[in-house]
Amino acid sequence: RRLSEQLAHAPTTFKRDPEDPSAVALKEPWQEKARRIRENSPYGHFPNWRLLSVIVKCGDDLRQELLAYQVLKQLQAIWEVERVPLWIKPYKILVISADSGMIEPVVNAVSLHQIKKQSQLSLLDYFLQEHGNYTTEEFLSAQRNFVQSCAGYCLVCYLLQVKD
Repeated sequence: RRLSEQLAHAPTTFKRDPEDPSAVALKEPWQEKARRIRENSPYGHFPNWRLLSVIVKCGDDLRQELLAYQVLKQLQAIWEVERVPLWIKPYKILVISADSGMIEPVVNAVSLHQIKKQSQLSLLDYFLQEHGNYTTEEFLSAQRNFVQSCAGYCLVCYLLQVKD
């Protein structure tokens, strides 16, 4: 029954918007991109082959971001040990020099901005469209994940006094 409910609606497809660089990630799911590139790579046959996505930053000091990453990892570990049902996804940061580094982006994610801009739906309507009605396991799981993540990041912003 759940499978038929999932197949009954097509997932929302987002279009690339040149004015919004975050939309570029919506063109192709990360797993498909990694599979396609691996098949064409001369090194794709190696068992440890892996495709990494990074944002290269030049002219920016990423040491503060690295410190924030370390704090987020600590909070994540504490919440895990204490079984606090909150989660966050700290992205990795590699500081290369005083003014350059690399940042791991979040792949296969759609921003609230993209949802509102391209689907013209409220968040609830988007969740209903993507995950089925209120009683489906998929909807309840997506809702729980969103609430636990949102609460986690709200707590992080409060603790770190993030203002902008």
